[in-house]
Amino acid sequence: MSDALLRILAEASLRMSLVAGFVGVILVALRVRASALRHDAWRAVLGAMLLMPILQYWVASIPIPVSAPTRRIAIPADLATPRPVPSAAPMVNTAPELRAPAAGPPAAPMTPDRPLRGRVWPSALLLAYGIGVLVLLSRLALGWRAAAHVTRVSRRIPANESQSTAPWPGDTAVYESNLVAAPVTVGVFAPSIILPPTWRLWPDDELRAVLAHEVAHVRRRDPLVRFVGHFNLCVFWFHPLAWWLQRKLAATAEHACDDAAVGLVGGPRRYAEIVLDMAEAMRRNGGRLLSQGVGVHAGNLVGQRIERLLRGKCSGEPSRIRKAAVAAGCAAAVFFAAACRPQAGLPAPLREAAKPELSAEQVRRRDEARLLREADRLTPKEVSDLEAALRHNPDDLVSARKLILFYWARVSPVKAPDEKTVARRRAHILWLIDTHPASELAGSVEARLFPDGFGSLSDPRGQARAKDLWLTRTKQADASAAILANAAGFFETSDKALAEELLLRAQALDPKGPRSARLGKYYAAVLAG
Repeated sequence: MSDALLRILAEASLRMSLVAGFVGVILVALRVRASALRHDAWRAVLGAMLLMPILQYWVASIPIPVSAPTRRIAIPADLATPRPVPSAAPMVNTAPELRAPAAGPPAAPMTPDRPLRGRVWPSALLLAYGIGVLVLLSRLALGWRAAAHVTRVSRRIPANESQSTAPWPGDTAVYESNLVAAPVTVGVFAPSIILPPTWRLWPDDELRAVLAHEVAHVRRRDPLVRFVGHFNLCVFWFHPLAWWLQRKLAATAEHACDDAAVGLVGGPRRYAEIVLDMAEAMRRNGGRLLSQGVGVHAGNLVGQRIERLLRGKCSGEPSRIRKAAVAAGCAAAVFFAAACRPQAGLPAPLREAAKPELSAEQVRRRDEARLLREADRLTPKEVSDLEAALRHNPDDLVSARKLILFYWARVSPVKAPDEKTVARRRAHILWLIDTHPASELAGSVEARLFPDGFGSLSDPRGQARAKDLWLTRTKQADASAAILANAAGFFETSDKALAEELLLRAQALDPKGPRSARLGKYYAAVLAG
């Protein structure tokens, strides 16, 4: 679960970096100066960033050939028969007929502590991510609560109370509060304007500009965008883009509202003086207003806004063609970033043309490795369907093989199996030994149950039951060479003398079969320790 969540966040972060880069290029290429249009483009990036963890799995995929290796699954070093089995530590025999195998060092891939070390860092990263999310969500909740408190204790100003000729916003509530030192717009879903008590002393043009600026915030839903930006920061706090995007949205929102208000005071120089007056009022009263509010004071953006006003960079309404071009570019950037899927290797036609001739053994190994990867990706529903198919047709060894490989991947050294998974794997293997002991699948490494000392593969209860089943099968008079060879493979990890005896019996029954080569490899493995 932690691996999947971290992978989703990492992929979404990478895709959003590409989206932000594409949108920036689009704005530069189209020479977009209108602050409102630039703000809309970055709002689209904000929405895409929050939805990207879902979008990347919803949109149709576009395969992109890459040379990076795909994720690997623990696969036995040699899938040929006989297959090597990891050496176990010395064991004490509880049955008199069994001998203890020669002691040897555990094989590196099967050591029990290795999976644990490999599984620590995803959990640690997920814990750190969760702590960061909780801290930032707490800050967001406190800011929202503070803004709601200011609105709750403020006094609403009726329209007829103003002695100014400035038009009073009729569809937006305007409040007065001693808790603010400069105008601010608060409220995520129902924004309202809060003025300081000094608003009655302002000149008409100043009040007109302030109200126009704050009404522009309300109409543009800037408090809601600010709130969504904060929430996005909580989710992607580890990504520099989230922090940059929050600042960029705040700056472009103020620029857009400045453009809407600057014409009401006779020019940008007078409006710049008003912005400086609001900033000075903020400085005299502690500096910070509300983290969830937007207003004409604009906090640390004052210098940038003043410079923009004095340089005459205020822009008008962009053309419809430019709006359409920016919208199409943003949509295309989001779609392609969400749809691209890395595909290892060359495209299929080139891979087929460059593929060398493979031997029969190499083909078999390749097919088994591919089958193991496919089995590891089975969904719970697909596993349930395979088990239903096997109950309906007990001779369906294709479905049985997929299930055996699926559970092998779940208990391989790179994973930490739970008791339920171990029990279901055990049930399938015991059924296979009982019903199809002569099949090639029953003799495979993936269909073996191991005693203690094999890390995540250990299943002493299942190994004891499988041992009884194999002993019963090998003692029957009609035991075939295939059954004896499969049983020998099973006993290689617990009773090497019995495994040798079973291989000799199999060779005697089928002298021309593969048993002689199997016996030779067995002796070589024993001599090599």
